[in-house]
Amino acid sequence: MMMLRTLIAVPLIVLFSAPLTQMANAQALQAAQQHVAEKQNWKTLVWLAKGDKLMVTNTGTTAVHLKKSIVLMPDEMGLMLHTDTILPGETLQVMGACPHHLPLQKEVIIHLPSSDVPHRLVLNH
Repeated sequence: MMMLRTLIAVPLIVLFSAPLTQMANAQALQAAQQHVAEKQNWKTLVWLAKGDKLMVTNTGTTAVHLKKSIVLMPDEMGLMLHTDTILPGETLQVMGACPHHLPLQKEVIIHLPSSDVPHRLVLNH
């Protein structure tokens, strides 16, 4: 009798565990893809120098987290953002850029909180 219960229980366990394993694998894959997307989401930042104003817009669908200090190149002009998170669709104005040198800048260097590797983005005019 005990052998019969075991023979019935084992296929049931296998039958019900397979979909759970597939669901767990799908969730793990989705989490990994989201992590990769978040690591690359800084590329959705669009930097614009217009007159004496410097602005950054997050054109992506996820928030971008970055360190507050940025550098404008080629003059190595250091500036500070007032926040370390830029929400999707949000535009921030960056204060403190020299209005005489801002038109000459070509790139913005940012750093992500998880890394000291500099990331360069084009500064549009």
